[in-house]
Amino acid sequence: MPQVPDRPWVRSLHGLRVTSEIPLDNTPGSTGHVASDLLIRRGSLQGELAGPPDGTIVASWALPSGEPFFDVAARSDGYAVRFHRRCECIVSSDLREVVVHPAPGIADDTLASLLAGTTLATLLNLAGHLVFHASAFVLGAPSARPAAVAVLGESGAGKSTFVALACAAGAAFLADDALRIDLDGQVPLARAGRSEVRLRLPVGDGVYDLFATPPPARHTIDERLALRLGTDELDRVPLGSCVVVRQRRDLARPVLAVLAPADALLALARSPHVVAWHDRACLALHFDGATQIARMVPVLQLDLPVAESPRLAVVREAVELLEQHATTAIAIGRAGTHGVAR
Repeated sequence: MPQVPDRPWVRSLHGLRVTSEIPLDNTPGSTGHVASDLLIRRGSLQGELAGPPDGTIVASWALPSGEPFFDVAARSDGYAVRFHRRCECIVSSDLREVVVHPAPGIADDTLASLLAGTTLATLLNLAGHLVFHASAFVLGAPSARPAAVAVLGESGAGKSTFVALACAAGAAFLADDALRIDLDGQVPLARAGRSEVRLRLPVGDGVYDLFATPPPARHTIDERLALRLGTDELDRVPLGSCVVVRQRRDLARPVLAVLAPADALLALARSPHVVAWHDRACLALHFDGATQIARMVPVLQLDLPVAESPRLAVVREAVELLEQHATTAIAIGRAGTHGVAR
């Protein structure tokens, strides 16, 4: 294995022991020379990084404006993950080393976000692991029977905000934006991600104020508030439910409904973290995994009332609905509605 730098950032992330020359979040990592599953090195500055990388393109995605965002290319010596005009990550063929070449002027905070999210999700998919575009919290921790709640939804639906508010109401944090779920046992297991949840402003400031004990916080380069909520104590948590969150203006209180089997599968199938695979194996990995999860755990829809500022009482009621659903063990796929609408 290549020589490890003298003072790296070392931490478990998405089930991998990661050693990195670029800190991937604001949590103090371990130091020293330890065995790692993945080594991330800082490469040299590159030029404009426009256009696709050399190799066979196996994934690509563009912003809504049409501007390319990232491409993944397969090469004889591994893979190249290019984030246009930001950085290029050269991945070894065994998926155990990444060399990051930033474009001029790109800050480490931006690199950390790209590495801990899309880059790691890409590597995990290539290694056969399932990664959802989801955040997660844990109910029942630190009891003997904790249950993870995976929170899905469209971009801007409030996944991160709901998870942060759930933690302010007493839940335990597990992951933000990227969630690995393992299916190699009788129960799906949710893996811990980065220790921070990143919230858009000014909503983030309102969420921060609702914590009885304020968590460590920092402002990020993309004008968000990052709250450090995670610990190293939770990982491999049994998945209790998947929840699709939506915002509705016609509600005063939260409403929880069990999705029918076809809708449950659709919600999971449309929520991969890496959305633009051309590679059939990676496409099949996500669809097959979504099918298994839809059969194993309830998939719910949670409609939340739109509010000008975060309301802890609403989230507490929503969490109580989730806990009630878990204790009453409603059959997966049974259509029913729980909660109170105006």
